[in-house]
Amino acid sequence: MVKGDHDQNPHKHKCHTLYTDFRCVIVPWIIITGAIGFTAFTIVSYNVEWGKQKSEEWMSSFLLSIVESILILDPLLVRIWIMSRNTVVTRVVYPWEALLVSLDNGIWICN
Repeated sequence: MVKGDHDQNPHKHKCHTLYTDFRCVIVPWIIITGAIGFTAFTIVSYNVEWGKQKSEEWMSSFLLSIVESILILDPLLVRIWIMSRNTVVTRVVYPWEALLVSLDNGIWICN
C-alpha cells in the first residue's frame, strides 16, 4: 500500500462533530456544581452545629438510606408497578380488529 492511498478510499468512515449550543453544556455544569456546593455547605453547617460525633452518625445513616433506596426499594417498586400494570391493564379487542383478522383469513363477513 502506497502512502496516501487510504485517503482515496470511498468507504472511509468520516467523523462528524456534534455541535451543541453552549447552554447545553454550561447549564448542567452549573446545576451540578450548585448541588455539590449546597450539599457540602449543609454537611459543614451540620458539623459545626452538632459536633463531629452527631455529624458522623447523621452521614452514615444518610448514606445507608441512599444505598437501601437504590439497591432494595427502587427495584422492588419497579417490580410491583410492572406486576400491577400487567394485572390491571388488559388488551382490548375492538370489533374492527376481529373483522380485519377474518378478512386476512379469507372469510368475508357481510351484514
